[in-house]
Amino acid sequence: MTDKYKIDEFIDLHKDEMIGFLEELIRIPSVRGEQKPGMPYGEEIDRALRFAGDTAEKMGFKTENFDNRVKLIKLGAGERKLGILCHLDVVEVNAEKWDTPPFEPVIKDGMICGRGVLDNKGPSAAALYALYAVKQLKIPLTKEVCLYMGTDEEKGFSDFKEYLKSNRFPEFVFVPDACFPVGVAEKGLVRLSFTGGYVSDRIVCAHSGEVINVIPDTATVKFKNVSASEIDAELSGFENIKYETVTYGEVTTVTIYGKSAHAAGPWNGANAATALLKLLAAFDEKDGIFSRLAKLFKHNLLYGEGFGIAPEKATLSLTVFDYRNGRLNLKTDSRVAVTESSKEILEKITSQVPLDAEVLCVDEPHNVPKDFELVRILQKIYTEQTGRNDEGYSTDGITYAHLKPDAVIFGGVMYDDGSCNAHGENECYNLETFVTAAKMFAKAIVEICE
Repeated sequence: MTDKYKIDEFIDLHKDEMIGFLEELIRIPSVRGEQKPGMPYGEEIDRALRFAGDTAEKMGFKTENFDNRVKLIKLGAGERKLGILCHLDVVEVNAEKWDTPPFEPVIKDGMICGRGVLDNKGPSAAALYALYAVKQLKIPLTKEVCLYMGTDEEKGFSDFKEYLKSNRFPEFVFVPDACFPVGVAEKGLVRLSFTGGYVSDRIVCAHSGEVINVIPDTATVKFKNVSASEIDAELSGFENIKYETVTYGEVTTVTIYGKSAHAAGPWNGANAATALLKLLAAFDEKDGIFSRLAKLFKHNLLYGEGFGIAPEKATLSLTVFDYRNGRLNLKTDSRVAVTESSKEILEKITSQVPLDAEVLCVDEPHNVPKDFELVRILQKIYTEQTGRNDEGYSTDGITYAHLKPDAVIFGGVMYDDGSCNAHGENECYNLETFVTAAKMFAKAIVEICE
């Protein structure tokens, strides 16, 4: 597909404008907050949604608002042929772990840093300006394309689950929320919550993790009648973690420091929750609950080996741990290989954890044939734009693509970008990729809807 409409030239001319829009998006700390009237996910997410919608309307687009959960930005006429699904919500952030303020964009060495810049505000901005390029270049479309801005991707897709009760997606859907070229398969997902009662004479309280899909980077525990030297003896051999102790009277507080990462890639982090559990087991009864859990959720193991789950079948991450006032709560996130069954992994976990289980989410793996028409179109655009012949891939993450059986991923990271640390500290996005993504999204719109 030759660039007969000069899309590349238009995007290059508007690069600074695109970056400015992205910077303003980053400045909105769109972490899910308290529900308020007309704001199902809180004030900041509502502010991000309104900002994106207002910007689109100033560009001359028609928009639709669904219950302040999803904003639709439309171009073209006739049958709604293509949907591009993005999201404006971001995960929580521990600012102390960042080199720069997480909600103040910083550009350095060709990268732009800030919470949500990669997941998913950068690709969202690229998609909006792709739409703008097609509009301003007056490229004739005989079908309609719709850019969807969602707001609850990080917490369970309730935005689109509500939307789909009375609406449907276009024939073709792609989601720019992982890598180029085309993601044709996503792992399954199992999320669980466990609760129970337990009384310990030496453990006063313990906590690690806030978000179910993030590997926790800190953990704290208060011990009664446990010395700092006893703690040193247990923690001195731990890998990939640091710790500090403070003693007041008979209570010693231990803070453990690991490294956060997206639960889809637990190997990129160091799990403070499993380190905490191993420490608790050292001061628990021989067959106490912490000792039993520590054998299941073994520190530095990523694939549920303690449950007898083979590494090629699934990951298993303990992401939230809370013990106080004799009550224990923990949450887990598991990503299931495309060839496996999420229900089977669910049963393997719940049958062994000695606590009451609540199923939060069970999604089977998602797989689209590589010869599907949309896959072929997007692969062709990618090859023409980059000169590369990378094949469709499977991703460890879970995206909006799971919402439609034949939806695929397209962007927004290049293989050469390295780790941009989505969900972690110092999240960043390659600005060259940002611009290239906008060009490819625009060409996909033209190819499908012209």
